[in-house]
Amino acid sequence: MTQESFLDSPFLDSFGVPHLVALVFAFTVVEGACLYGYDRLTGGGVSPLAFVFNWLSGLCLLAAVFLAASGSGLAAVAPCLMAAGALHAVDLRRQWRRRRF
Repeated sequence: MTQESFLDSPFLDSFGVPHLVALVFAFTVVEGACLYGYDRLTGGGVSPLAFVFNWLSGLCLLAAVFLAASGSGLAAVAPCLMAAGALHAVDLRRQWRRRRF
């Protein structure tokens, strides 16, 4: 009896990894739009500036996974990964706390 991995499942054979990643990407875009809209309408929730760099970094990672799963080469995937890293660095820099004495 062999154990079937998730990537070899019948679900992904019919649906496909790129479609699954595209679905997650779309959900993430809607999530960001909802967070932004809630902030604009109510003044509550998460400030857009607090999440935008982390959110964009995640979208770049999802784009890289989508491109890789779709069979794109390194020339297409690498810029997405570099953008994700740069956005992550900006997010860390913005949120970094100085040592307090």
